[in-house]
Amino acid sequence: MEKEFNKKWFESRGLEPLKYQQNLIIDVINSLDTQSNPVIAAASPSAGKTVMSMFIAEHYIQQGLKVLVLTHGTQVIRDNYAKELDIHNHAINYQIITKENRVFDDNMDMYITLPQTLLRQRNLPKIDIIIVDEAHQFYKADMVQNIIKKTKPSMQLLLTGTPSIFIKEHKDFPLYAISMIEVYNQGRISDFHIELCSSTYDIRNNDFNQFGDISTSSSTRLNEI
Repeated sequence: MEKEFNKKWFESRGLEPLKYQQNLIIDVINSLDTQSNPVIAAASPSAGKTVMSMFIAEHYIQQGLKVLVLTHGTQVIRDNYAKELDIHNHAINYQIITKENRVFDDNMDMYITLPQTLLRQRNLPKIDIIIVDEAHQFYKADMVQNIIKKTKPSMQLLLTGTPSIFIKEHKDFPLYAISMIEVYNQGRISDFHIELCSSTYDIRNNDFNQFGDISTSSSTRLNEI
């Protein structure tokens, strides 16, 4: 895939083609095309994960593939993803799957939904590529894994700003990252600060909940130390 194609895609949508976005897109697509493990796109806030995922989705939709996007947590975030499509990507025909309408329209290229919307749905269509947003919280959850088993995607793209759980437990998942300093150097964020803390408590795997966050009981113990 030519880098110039990436540049024109961004410019035609009124977006500035940023080098770090182009590089991550190319790496992710090459990885999805050549191996079977889920691929992780890790990027800090304001790096443009949503726009990059749209580019990747369109790349495969142009090949006739079906895409399912599992957004994070709430209807607002689900609908915001759709709004971004309306603004930046008119080439994709998409459908929002809701609790009121869980029937997949076969004429659509992309389906956008919350994982819990499909929790108890028995029959799901075959999907070619699944995109999981905030994957560090949701990917390992039973509801997401059940959706993957039912839709049988040949490719999985995991979006996250917190890839540590995958680095620790899934070293076989290819990971491509955009650091906060890269975003900062491009002038996309400013005045951020980082706080570091230490504890004598030895954090173990069972201190994390199903979403990869420190559980409430473990957080209490950390605070007490």
